[in-house]
Amino acid sequence: MAKGDTYQHIIDSALALVAEYGLEKASLSMIANKAGISKPAIYYYFSSKEALLDHLFHLLFDDYQFDNYFPLDTYTKDNFSTLLTDNGLQLLQEYDENPELLKIINHFIVYAGQKQAYDEKLKQTLTEFLDGFKRLLIHGQQLGVIKTGDVSAKAQLLGLVLDNISSYLLMGIKVESTAVWTQAVSYVMGDD
Repeated sequence: MAKGDTYQHIIDSALALVAEYGLEKASLSMIANKAGISKPAIYYYFSSKEALLDHLFHLLFDDYQFDNYFPLDTYTKDNFSTLLTDNGLQLLQEYDENPELLKIINHFIVYAGQKQAYDEKLKQTLTEFLDGFKRLLIHGQQLGVIKTGDVSAKAQLLGLVLDNISSYLLMGIKVESTAVWTQAVSYVMGDD
């Protein structure tokens, strides 16, 4: 097995086992066994289980940024509502198509109470999404497609709707994601 392949097998195995067993129960021995390598081979890439978990955390959350899902510069007067709806649905579709990802994210969220660096990064990420929605809605006001007024509550509504839909999906509860998100966007646009 080539070095690059070994690394990817470790990452894939670790993610699968974290999804199934959680951060604390997924051991390096289990990861090595699933990856088809010896446990010492993991140490070539990661100095400890904690280092591996930190790496997984950053793989998951470093690119989970508002602008990656809702790029402000693509929103125009003509496409604002449609693009806001489509971008949110695309994010929800990623969750719906990959329930293991939601499980892994949830395990890190639970573990964040024990690790300050994770807690801070998660809070930063959530805050950045709320701030991103606010920036986007202010942009919509400047374009004349969002009514003037308090955009903070509307931005928080969008963030909370996305977060709660993902929580329900994590629990295996089917919700009408498309209809709920579309209704939230309609409300924010003032189409209610």
